[in-house]
Amino acid sequence: MDDQKLFASMMAQMAQNPDLGFGPQFADGPDINLDDYDNMGRKKSEQPIEPVFSVEKDIISPGSGEEYPTYGAKATVEVDGVVQEVIIGNRKASVSKAVMEGMKTLKKGEEATVRVFQSFPKPEKPKAEAQKGSKAPQITESESSTAVVPSEETTPVSAPEKELLGSWKLKLIDFENVELITTDRGIYKKILRPHNPDQPLKDRKPEFESNARFYIRIQLENGQKVYEDQLSYVIGEESTVPRVEKCLRSMRWGEVGLFVLHPFYGYGDEGNQELGIPPNSTLHYTIELLGFDVPMSPFQCSTFDQCFPEAFKRKEEGNAFFRKKLYDLATAKYTKAQLFAECAEREKLTEEQLQKLDQVKLHCSCNLAFVTLRNREFEKTLIHCKAALDIDPTNMKALYRRGLVFACSPTDVPLCILSMCLLTNIIAFRRYVYQDKWTEARSDFDSILAREPNNSDTLRAVAFLEAKIRHQQEREARMFKRVFQQIESEDKAEAKAATSSAATKELTTPKIDEPVESEPEEDSHEQDPPNNGSKGEQKSIWKRLFSWWS
Repeated sequence: MDDQKLFASMMAQMAQNPDLGFGPQFADGPDINLDDYDNMGRKKSEQPIEPVFSVEKDIISPGSGEEYPTYGAKATVEVDGVVQEVIIGNRKASVSKAVMEGMKTLKKGEEATVRVFQSFPKPEKPKAEAQKGSKAPQITESESSTAVVPSEETTPVSAPEKELLGSWKLKLIDFENVELITTDRGIYKKILRPHNPDQPLKDRKPEFESNARFYIRIQLENGQKVYEDQLSYVIGEESTVPRVEKCLRSMRWGEVGLFVLHPFYGYGDEGNQELGIPPNSTLHYTIELLGFDVPMSPFQCSTFDQCFPEAFKRKEEGNAFFRKKLYDLATAKYTKAQLFAECAEREKLTEEQLQKLDQVKLHCSCNLAFVTLRNREFEKTLIHCKAALDIDPTNMKALYRRGLVFACSPTDVPLCILSMCLLTNIIAFRRYVYQDKWTEARSDFDSILAREPNNSDTLRAVAFLEAKIRHQQEREARMFKRVFQQIESEDKAEAKAATSSAATKELTTPKIDEPVESEPEEDSHEQDPPNNGSKGEQKSIWKRLFSWWS
């Protein structure tokens, strides 16, 4: 079963990291920076620091217009007297990246002497706690509001130094901007012919389940044609090529566009021998959108006869994708099936019709919960499980998958509780995060075992949950042992210091022949002996209890 494989993979990961869901950093105490971790509690991978470019220019002759070249623009530029054709952002271009940064600051026809600088931003240093008696940093009138003169107690942080990469005389002769299709700049588009304004769907683009008819020609960077044909695709179907689908969904009826595809969106390192495409080739797609059909919208339906057939059809299509493990396509189908089921006017339906629509929604919610659980999107899993349990509170699939979320990674801790626990170093943080969610997980598993005592998946999940609970209890026992050992050692040190102070006072006190009979005055120094300022005042019980975390 898919659930068995999913749970087996979770157990393997949990064996390596017993605190899966908030990460091993919480084993060392809550004195952490949450910005360094993702919502799963895993430390974010250290990304290389990208340089920051700054440009200074002396305009020789101004340009025209208000538009500047952007990434992917094809520009004609004169660099120190040499005219070149450049695609901004192309790593194989004949000019450097610094020259491209200078080109982005020029208008069409503008000529200027450009100096490009590079700097690397330094990570911010954590602010040190101010000591007693330290003076606050002062701001001088001559400096800007962001320039702070550090005091003697603070450490000055030097600003990142600029490095001059070069100076060039540039003239931007002409350029033509393009449209980015993907956020990672893998596909960008240039309109060769605008769409037909006389078409009734002039403002619409192909959407999910649209049947698009188009002409396509594929070329290499050198202009060599490798493929040409007229095709028809249904957006969102298994047979659709994802890169072609991305291009089609950006076009309008009658439009002709040129799409430049990074090798990652093409055929990658392998290439395509059948088409004659070498490895790591940038492809040029010329596409003309001849027409497309607009699919039925769920909001156009209101009766049972309109909504149920469409919802049931998409549920079955989603099941076919689900069995083939095409989870993205299955998710799209299930989501649209739920929309059709929701759009029916429930007050006009019979009890039998309501049950049929609820069964469609229940099935889709359970499978969406599996997909999101597989992708470790635990918050979405809880939403889908709740939707399923609202229809059928005893649904075992929804209970099991919600129990897995609670057992493996509780993520719905309110931010106010999380912040309070981290700032005040309260052990209740772990209890709130772990024990409460584990109790809910055990409740879900018990509900399943009450109906099927021999359910193997649930029995393994219960055994796994009990192992986690034992691990947490053992860790808390070790933690409290360390706490009380430190408290005991501090008490002994304070008692020894008090005894030594009392003995010293007894030796230095002069003897009196006739003692005065009066009640002795309480000496605060005997009860709380000074420590010459090394430890300061006596710590409160809560500060002492959690001083080991600091």
